[in-house]
Amino acid sequence: MPTLYAYGADYTGGEFTPAELDAYHAAGGYDIRVLLRRVGYPGDPRCVSHYPGAYRSLTDSGRLVLLVHGIDANDPAGGRDAGVQHATAALDDARRLGYPEELPIFMAAGDWLARQGISVPTAMAYLEGAAAVLGIERTGAHGFADVVHAAQDQAVATWFWLRGAESGVREGIQLYRAGDLSPVRPTTFDIDLDQVYFDPHGIAGGGFLMALEQWKQDRIFERILSMSQQVDGQTFDGDQFTREQRDRQLVQSKLDTLTQQMQARLDTLAQQGQSTLDTLAQQMQARLDALSQQNASTLDALAQQIQALAAKLDALQPAPPAQSPAKS
Repeated sequence: MPTLYAYGADYTGGEFTPAELDAYHAAGGYDIRVLLRRVGYPGDPRCVSHYPGAYRSLTDSGRLVLLVHGIDANDPAGGRDAGVQHATAALDDARRLGYPEELPIFMAAGDWLARQGISVPTAMAYLEGAAAVLGIERTGAHGFADVVHAAQDQAVATWFWLRGAESGVREGIQLYRAGDLSPVRPTTFDIDLDQVYFDPHGIAGGGFLMALEQWKQDRIFERILSMSQQVDGQTFDGDQFTREQRDRQLVQSKLDTLTQQMQARLDTLAQQGQSTLDTLAQQMQARLDALSQQNASTLDALAQQIQALAAKLDALQPAPPAQSPAKS
């Protein structure tokens, strides 16, 4: 049996002020440190969001408020799709309240599954759908042993709140609705008393992970790591992995576009550089040709001058003397 740390209360008949809870305790009632309140639909008087300022008032008094989604006893009948829909409504409402992102949200099965004609696989699919929205580490299972024990065994949730016979409480269950106690009435409406098997002060102060037992911390970290690694055979992390993949693909697409733009610019610069080199080469060749033509013209002129000078030299040479007739 887990260690009892504190008492909590869940109720749907209205809302308390911290002063009313304090007065109830001072008069000999239970010291209620944890309040389990419905969420998801501000127009529903069963939800804490129906009462403006109530959530903040309760948490400011040093009490821990945990949220639970519940419409009807057959909520899990819709399977995964219903789990996604209900968890989305709960999460949106929780964020409007300012509910910490690390705290759990319980998904309720308000009756025995068989009595509602719901199979265990359908109920587990409902919790898997909720985990796809909330994350496995924030998903809580609330109901009788048929739901809570199966959720523990199949690791489709991290938080477990049992109702029914106390004999069903086992290690790893954090909350138990005390079915052997009659509802109590602090003020004008009844509450169900809950036994709390964790230190609410560690969580209320923001130390959620550190308040858990070591094996629970290890399991959460393993789940987080496995989400990043896409471990084969695990389906609860599919939506988160898809979002991460999409983000990575978007970044890669932008990098590819920038690479293409840079390559096109380099190609343009290379073409411009080649054109400049070709122009310079043509200009140099034309200059060389011009110099060659000038040199050839100069050489021809020099050759003509040399030939003319040679002719003049030939003209200045005396004629050779005439030879005497030979004597007989």
